[in-house]
Amino acid sequence: MTVSSIFLLTFLKAAISALALICYTLLPGFIINELIAQDITKTVLYAVLLVSATFLQTSINAFFTVKVDSRKLVLRDQLGGIFFRQVVDMDYASFESPDILHMKEHADNALDSVFTAVDSLAAIFSAVISFVIVFSVVAAINPLMIVFILGVVWINSVLTKRLNVKIYETNLELDNYWLTEWAADFQMNDPGFAKEIRVFDIGNMLIDNWKIVRQQGNVMKHKKVSDSNMTSFYQAIVNLCKDIVLYAYSIFAVLTGRMAVGTMSIYLSAANQFSSNLGNVVKSYLNISRVCMNIRDLKKFMDLPTAQEKAGAETPKFDRSSTIEFRNVSFQYPGSDRYALRNVNLTIHGDERLCIVGENGSGKSTFIKLLTGLYEPTEGEILLNGRKVPVYDHKAYQRLFSPAFQEFDKFYLSLGKNITLDREVDQAKLDRVCRQLGLSSLVEKLQNGYDTPVEKLTDMEGINPSGGELQKISIARAVYSDREIYVLDEPTAALDPLAEYELYTKFQEIIAGKCAVLITHRLSAVQLADRVAVFSDGGIIGCGTHQELYAKGGLYQEMFDKQSEFYIRAKEQ
Repeated sequence: MTVSSIFLLTFLKAAISALALICYTLLPGFIINELIAQDITKTVLYAVLLVSATFLQTSINAFFTVKVDSRKLVLRDQLGGIFFRQVVDMDYASFESPDILHMKEHADNALDSVFTAVDSLAAIFSAVISFVIVFSVVAAINPLMIVFILGVVWINSVLTKRLNVKIYETNLELDNYWLTEWAADFQMNDPGFAKEIRVFDIGNMLIDNWKIVRQQGNVMKHKKVSDSNMTSFYQAIVNLCKDIVLYAYSIFAVLTGRMAVGTMSIYLSAANQFSSNLGNVVKSYLNISRVCMNIRDLKKFMDLPTAQEKAGAETPKFDRSSTIEFRNVSFQYPGSDRYALRNVNLTIHGDERLCIVGENGSGKSTFIKLLTGLYEPTEGEILLNGRKVPVYDHKAYQRLFSPAFQEFDKFYLSLGKNITLDREVDQAKLDRVCRQLGLSSLVEKLQNGYDTPVEKLTDMEGINPSGGELQKISIARAVYSDREIYVLDEPTAALDPLAEYELYTKFQEIIAGKCAVLITHRLSAVQLADRVAVFSDGGIIGCGTHQELYAKGGLYQEMFDKQSEFYIRAKEQ
């Protein structure tokens, strides 16, 4: 309904503009001829029609502009909603692909091209209406001038087409550049970088980097302006030649008595309008061709298959008797030729707490991303209850997990919404979770409680939680969602060891009867687990209870002893 109304109103506005343009072309010449003939009645009539046409066009255009604009805003939001639906549904791996991120930027910029296409179609419609009238006027006076004007329009169209191609290519370069410019700006504006910038005194370095980035962008921006101005210059020369020919012929025709002065005015206006309308038809067609390239980018992005579309339709179920099995799973990140995981075999049981340990870069977080369906294995397969995960509905599979990720962030929402991540809030459940995880003291000291915005950047009455508070919020999200499998990927790195141990002890009580997968560098927490898997260089080098792994020696015993020795020395000091 919105689209059809935009088309209808835009085309009505175009038709009225075309009719008004005909009045502006013919009536001034009629007035001049009647003045020379001293026919006051017709002179006044034509003058009234001309003034009325101007008033009516302005008033009606204003009315249609307001109506069209309101509907365009609605349609823009609808298109934006469809676009962001694709953004939030696109595979997580896509966010690590520069090509797809650039495609997303092109698609975002192309959203307004839909309206450009509508406006260009309306311009063609308006130009055709005017074209029919002025063509007959010009052809009646001098048919050869039609051929001449057609030649002028053709030359201008060739110049415009070449410009459109250049601008499209430059815009592609600029789209790739905007992310670089944004990053250079963002790191100097975002509070998260403020401490390092000041303590390490790197302001000058960042400013110099920003200047270099801006200079690179300025070259492309200047090229765009330069190409446009050069094309305009060439078109101005062509139009100058056209005007010289038109005026020379018209003046000669008046001087030789072949044309009245008022008719000369009509002829010049009609000839220029004929050239302009024909040029508008060609220009609008070329605009449509140009925006079609942009819309093609939008369609290409919207056609990217999502994990949900590639998945099956079965509903997954998980209980204490269920299993998730990694069978010969290997994984390479997009664009990398190195395996982050290699030939991993591991079964997670529905009634156990599994702890995953290992050095940095051993593949622990990659394992979690594969487990939660953020990535698909490069090789091997993951099975839920003996069936390959892709046979299940993707979103339903991901809803099995209550995660607290190592890399998490706050949302620009209230404190309560940051924990519940839901439209509807179970207040009693929220209070209970905050008490269990030690967040109640934070809530109680806030004037607006759970309604306090979590970010001063968007609201001065908001808060900027500490690192430890943010990690508790992340864990609270997992506990509040209370799904079948808890996944904690280094969620307590900002807490001291004692606070971490106390939190995990509480967490043990909270998730009683649930499956849990825990990643930690601090091996004091492994004694809370039923089983421990040791990762090294992308593979599993040991799996068993804490006592079993420690008794075998090797990397696990070495890691545990080093941390124990560190804590003992710290305690003695």
